[in-house]
This record gives sequence, C-alpha cells and structure tokens, in this order.
Amino acid sequence: DRVVISGVTGDITDITLTHIYLDEVGGTVDGEEKSNRTVMLPTSIIFDQEIINYTGADDYILDEIKVSVTYESNLESAENILISSVEEAMKDLWKKYPKKVEKKPHIRLNFLASGIEATVRYVTIAKKRNQISTDIRRLIHKKIISSEKVEFAYPHSEVLFREKNKK
Repeated sequence: DRVVISGVTGDITDITLTHIYLDEVGGTVDGEEKSNRTVMLPTSIIFDQEIINYTGADDYILDEIKVSVTYESNLESAENILISSVEEAMKDLWKKYPKKVEKKPHIRLNFLASGIEATVRYVTIAKKRNQISTDIRRLIHKKIISSEKVEFAYPHSEVLFREKNKK
C-alpha cells in the first residue's frame, strides 16, 4: 500500500515487530516519485499518528490540474481542451479500470485577478499520478498554444492610453 505516516509518504515494503519499512516517495524530489531511500518507522507510531492510505480500497485516487485562462478566452473551448486532454491521455488506461471507478472528468471554475482558473478533476492511478498528470499537461499546453480561442493567463500589468474626450 502507498501510505502517509507521520508526514512520510511511501510504499510499504515490510512490517516487522519493531519497524515499518517504506520505499520513500517524494522526500528528495517534489511530487510522488520514488526517491530510492528506505524509511524505517517504529511500529509504535501507528498508535499515535494518523495514517493516510492511498491504495487501501483500490489503486485509484482523485487528481486535478489547474489552468488559468484569460477572461477574454472562450470558456467553453477552454473546458473542452481540458476534458479532451484528460480523455486522450486516459483512453487506454480507462480500459483497465474496474466498472465502479469513475471515468468521466469534470470541471470546476474559480475567478482570479488575472483570469479564470479552470480545474479538471479525474480519477487516476495513485502510483502513476505524476506521469499521467504530466502527459495531460503536455496535451493541454499543446492545445492551448495552438488555439485561437483560448490563451493562458498570468499575472502581468498592462498600460492603456486613451484620448481624453474633446468638447
């Protein structure tokens, strides 16, 4: 199982009378890829620390990708880019998902000072989350930069010069 115990994320490799052994995930790197370090935690920790189990029920978790688009962007087109990117990246993986696992991505929106934050949420494979989200981000980037209806938003300043009304 992939777990978080006392702030340490890892895959359980062994449990003895005295220790829980985890193949650390993260730690030396950002994200959820294996660091190739083994973390040994005393088994007594399970009595006074919370344990989060990513894969206790199954191998799937909810993930999300946030993209900011300009207020001038066509929001429907932006949403379609996010959804189609997830569908394209997940198409072959979804064939292997159990029927009970949700396969339809969904969108959530938020207004920001510099644009609209569009979040696409989808169910992914817990242990492959980083690679899958990177593949989806590549598709989103490619589709947005080639779109004439959608632009990335980013914090910046714009100066507008206007002529005064002449009377």
